[in-house]
Amino acid sequence: MRALGGGARPPGKTSGGPANAAAPLLSVQALTVAYRVRTGLFSSQPLHALSAVTFNLEQRETLGVVGESGCGKSTLARAVLGLVAPASGRVRLESEDLSKLPPARMRTRRRIMQMVFQDPLASLNPRMTAGRIVAEPLGVFAPHLTPAERLARALDMLARTGLPQSAAHRYPHEFSGGQAQRIGIARALITEPRLLVCDEPVSALDVSVQAQILNLLADLRAGGRLAMLFITHDLSVARAVSDRVLVLYLGRIMEIAPAAQLFAAPRHPYTQGLLASAPPPTPQAARNWRPPTLAGEAPSPLSPPSGCVFRLRCRRAKPQCAEQVPPLETADDGRQVACIRWREG
Repeated sequence: MRALGGGARPPGKTSGGPANAAAPLLSVQALTVAYRVRTGLFSSQPLHALSAVTFNLEQRETLGVVGESGCGKSTLARAVLGLVAPASGRVRLESEDLSKLPPARMRTRRRIMQMVFQDPLASLNPRMTAGRIVAEPLGVFAPHLTPAERLARALDMLARTGLPQSAAHRYPHEFSGGQAQRIGIARALITEPRLLVCDEPVSALDVSVQAQILNLLADLRAGGRLAMLFITHDLSVARAVSDRVLVLYLGRIMEIAPAAQLFAAPRHPYTQGLLASAPPPTPQAARNWRPPTLAGEAPSPLSPPSGCVFRLRCRRAKPQCAEQVPPLETADDGRQVACIRWREG
């Protein structure tokens, strides 16, 4: 079993950066998502969960998305899949603007976009057996198959995710958390998707089971054309699975970089603070370790600071940081950083 923080590279993971030079599988352009939040009996105001988020996901790439709670990670997952309507911006899948597709075409696109949820048991229908749960998407996306053919495919997919055929006749409550997550992964993969969005898929599991699920995802990815948007708050998990890492703070991108570069030499002050707060990978190194804290607390997304949203917690902030939103600039090594002082080292 591969350790999460020991530097081992899962099967199928590239040495950093896109897996190939083809057109991106997913292109997110200036994506903004806002909610109306009630502030009084007759009043409300917008909450910008995402603001002008732009990135590409390449074919067969895994892009990790990290940040503190409330930074917009789950909103990003749902917006990419069209489960949340953006206020502005575009999400393109294989060059098609998903917001402009007619319902029939969007239905066919959903076959190649699937999601693995955070809570495995809560995402499974307790009244259906595992076999029926895994086979259910085929009723929508492969209606030409007979019930026997759907069950046969479900049994094959359960086997690929490490579960015996007997599991098909059991109900969700009869499985452990790790086994239930395997069922969720099997259900997501039964339609042979090109894009798998994983929203904290291992956060509810203990460390040993986390490693099993991450190894499973890596092996499945290595055997096909699967790309993943992998959302996690655990930096060791992000490091283990990601080709590149996207860092979010208050709905804005702070930094995007190949995983090896980001963990070796983060450029944005927020990324530096996040990595400094992560525990060391070995018990020996962690023995005398005391986690540093980022200055202050994240401000309310209902009233974000002007200019750089991180400036109130940044030890390197200067007056210019309050005057404009820093653009996401591209460095010589290909990483992108949204900070006016990042070139100072």
